[in-house]
Amino acid sequence: MPNNKWALHDFRTQFHQNTMEEPMMDGGGSAMKRAARSGANDDGVLRTDLVTRCSNVQRNIFNEPHCKISYHPDACVSVPLPDPSDSFRRSQYNPGGPLRKGGLVPDPVYKYTPPYAGEDYGGVVVCGSANEVAPDPMEDDTFDVTNRKLHAPVINYNAQKKGVWAEVILSAEDQLCQKMGWALSKIFATSTGTNADSSNSETNINVMDNFVTSCFSTYKDVVKKVSFNEEMGAQLTFLRNKAVHTDWHLRKKLAWPDENYARENLQLHSIGLIKLHDDGTPILDQFDRRIPNYNQKHIFTAAKIWTGFNPSYRRGNYEDLDWATTSYLDPLQISSISARDWFPKIDFESGYIGDTYPLCADLPRKHFLKKNAKYRLLGGSHQPLWHWQSDSTYYDQEFEHLTLTSNSSLYEKLCNPKSTQPPATSLAAGTGSAEYNAALSSAPLCQGSESFCDSNSLLEGRGVNEANPHNTIDDCTDGTDTTYDESVKKIVVSTMTGDDLRGGELVKIEATVISNRIGDVVDFYYTDDATSDPHNWLFITRVSPPVAENIVSVPNTDFPEITYTLPKCVSPEGCRQAVRVVLRSRRAQSRHSNLSTRPKSTCESDKPYGIYDDADDLVFDVLPSYRAKDLCEFQTLVTLDENLLCDKRECAVDTVRVVEVVPGVYYEYIHAPCVYLPFYNNPVKLFA
Repeated sequence: MPNNKWALHDFRTQFHQNTMEEPMMDGGGSAMKRAARSGANDDGVLRTDLVTRCSNVQRNIFNEPHCKISYHPDACVSVPLPDPSDSFRRSQYNPGGPLRKGGLVPDPVYKYTPPYAGEDYGGVVVCGSANEVAPDPMEDDTFDVTNRKLHAPVINYNAQKKGVWAEVILSAEDQLCQKMGWALSKIFATSTGTNADSSNSETNINVMDNFVTSCFSTYKDVVKKVSFNEEMGAQLTFLRNKAVHTDWHLRKKLAWPDENYARENLQLHSIGLIKLHDDGTPILDQFDRRIPNYNQKHIFTAAKIWTGFNPSYRRGNYEDLDWATTSYLDPLQISSISARDWFPKIDFESGYIGDTYPLCADLPRKHFLKKNAKYRLLGGSHQPLWHWQSDSTYYDQEFEHLTLTSNSSLYEKLCNPKSTQPPATSLAAGTGSAEYNAALSSAPLCQGSESFCDSNSLLEGRGVNEANPHNTIDDCTDGTDTTYDESVKKIVVSTMTGDDLRGGELVKIEATVISNRIGDVVDFYYTDDATSDPHNWLFITRVSPPVAENIVSVPNTDFPEITYTLPKCVSPEGCRQAVRVVLRSRRAQSRHSNLSTRPKSTCESDKPYGIYDDADDLVFDVLPSYRAKDLCEFQTLVTLDENLLCDKRECAVDTVRVVEVVPGVYYEYIHAPCVYLPFYNNPVKLFA
């Protein structure tokens, strides 16, 4: 090196501190991106693939209270992002090396880099795991990490695992806890003989760590850690256990959940075979016979409890198996809603588990606003963790959620608002009155910031009868038959609060149309960038207006206005956005069935049935959005401490799954505990 300096290569793997209390704020995304490789991979596809995995621990029952929202631009997720079309292969298992010889198909980086990471977006929830501390580089505290491709014949990993464990229990300062851990390991017996991860040191010693770190906990905590441990799930075979109805619905196959862990948990981990006095002597019946604690029906129903448990996803920052796609270190997840048994289960006192809970059908209206209702922070992702929602909605920009207003009591509880100043901008003030300027836009344009944008008289008429045909920002033209006066006459976009148009604001569209036939429809669209080509038009709604000239609304409803939320704007210069209003006439005979479904295109004037249509756009400037991190002090879990009153659209629904607190930041409502009462033909056969 320069200046006659020398560097000694340290061959040890670098691990980072990622504890539950202090998770890595980038989730390990910076290292993941630095190590990623680009080029033609084993499967022949040109792309950027993982070398180092994301270290963000999947949320679980242990770490969730400590998870944090991160606005780091490199924040990553360890759970692959949804891919509705399944356009990539999900890490197929081919033992033994590159794809053509076996091994894992490399994972593309984009599966783990969410689009909502960064200070201008909704943020990523990052989590750590218990005792995931960084090694001290000045201490010789390392062990060899498995690498079956390089060292498998050389290093005896099974012996190393025992050696590391022996050194810890003999030299650790917490000898009382070490002895308690040893005693607990004799009650909750596990063996690596049934575990696919039999060689790794870290993941196997973690089983003993669970006992040692429970030294000052309760026995219930120990049972919980054991029950969510992957090694126990594999050994006592409740891993990926499925409810009866899962195979019944899918394959008409009658199969009951595995009873192994249910039996062992009752016999060895909890109440035991027979009833005992406090001094440990058996309780006898009137015939001096020992009284059993449970029988086969209790084992049968307890097995239903241990359904829907799946491994966590494989991640970085710990020793893992390079041929596996799942984690052998992190706790199990109850992630399969379809495999989970949701039905009543008997207890040991001739009753049912959950007898003290209400029926789900009897929950009060708007229970999501009642005291003790719980919410889970999702950050920039709107995919719920506990409710089922199709992956197809993940990239669907038209999929709507209940958006809270700043006047909402629920907003106050979830946002925990900060005092903040509007984002700096160079966008000048405007008048709100649209003008036509062919050099800037081929449709009426409101320049500058204002609380509204009004097209005034610029849109009157249709086709050649308009002042500046065709008043659209793309190639969409109006219908050619102008025999009848059917047209979009005027468009006004304004905020609901009276504040200036700004990314993230809720706005209403007031469209004045002239309709001459019952059954005509008006379609509403918006785009986040009126300057792009092509334009990404997103559908808002469809309304059938009355005959004659009217401002389009949805009559006889609590919310007659046509509303939508202005898309996010991150540019300090502001953004130029647009709305489109299309009047589709039913006058053409070939149009009759076409108007009963959502249109496939924003412009159909070139179709035979589109000769009477009128499509008009209104373009306007919006101010940069408030950043979520500046608006709210988000908490990972929120429990309502009082009953709340509903506000506007909250009053129109009985319950929710996911709510949008501020644009791009979501919370999931954790449903109150309740009991479902399903009805099935011949339920005795299926659920006895």
